[in-house]
Amino acid sequence: MNEKSVIVIGSGVGGIASAVFLARKGYKVTVLEKNSSPGGRCGQIIRDGYRFDVGATMFLIPELYEELFSSLGENIKDHLDLHLLDPMYRIHFEDESYLDFTSDLNKMQLQLESIESGSFDSYLHLLEEGRKNFDLSGKYLVMS
Repeated sequence: MNEKSVIVIGSGVGGIASAVFLARKGYKVTVLEKNSSPGGRCGQIIRDGYRFDVGATMFLIPELYEELFSSLGENIKDHLDLHLLDPMYRIHFEDESYLDFTSDLNKMQLQLESIESGSFDSYLHLLEEGRKNFDLSGKYLVMS
């Protein structure tokens, strides 16, 4: 019988998650990483006794990370101390206006509609499209 094999490029969160799910589906998985340690945008650089995070400072769609930890038999709360950021970040525009990216849909609607009429409906459509790409109801995370 031919064993299916796959190569995953990168050992960031996406690469590791992909490797885990593919391995559980029976694939022989090889993960290749250009850096000396895994982590990708969740990695760190240590220099002269100081530690610098190189990327991710927030998790978007934390349910995905919870599912990943769960699939490994772990509880994310045993490893990470997560706090809700709201607003998550602020986008600055050339005219010195800004938009606070928030989970509060009422606030998002007010902000987006003040920038462009009808844009909130487009935003909701974008959110729905993102949700369709993930199935958290089963044992495995399935990306369509």
